[in-house]
Amino acid sequence: MDQTLYEIQLAGLRPVITHPERNGILRSQPQRLEKWMRNGCFCQVTGASLTGLFGSNVQATSLEWIARGLVHFVASDAHNTTSRPHKLRPAYDVVEKEFGRSKALALLVENPLAAFEGRGLPHVPEISETPHKKRKRFLFF
Repeated sequence: MDQTLYEIQLAGLRPVITHPERNGILRSQPQRLEKWMRNGCFCQVTGASLTGLFGSNVQATSLEWIARGLVHFVASDAHNTTSRPHKLRPAYDVVEKEFGRSKALALLVENPLAAFEGRGLPHVPEISETPHKKRKRFLFF
């Protein structure tokens, strides 16, 4: 895969790795995805992954990768209007709640629009080395 991605880039294209959070190998070996992002690829997670449709592990992975700066887009993965429709508002709400409005706008509006128009992405997150952990709050008396 590394060679294929490299060759795509040599052809002047910027690969977008789509729904890697649903790939068991990448979930268990996230350093592969990180390497691709550091080498110039983009990453797109599925909105339904953020809302838990594909399970709590996929949801946690998606949130973790956003927190680490590995994700550039959130998309619907819509295939039709009935069984897999284009519904992104619930995913937007999750991103906004977890990371704020500016991150939600970047991943669901600004970056997708820039890619569609052939422009550079306005929001390219810095990749964090350490996994994002929610702080546990302890109360001592």
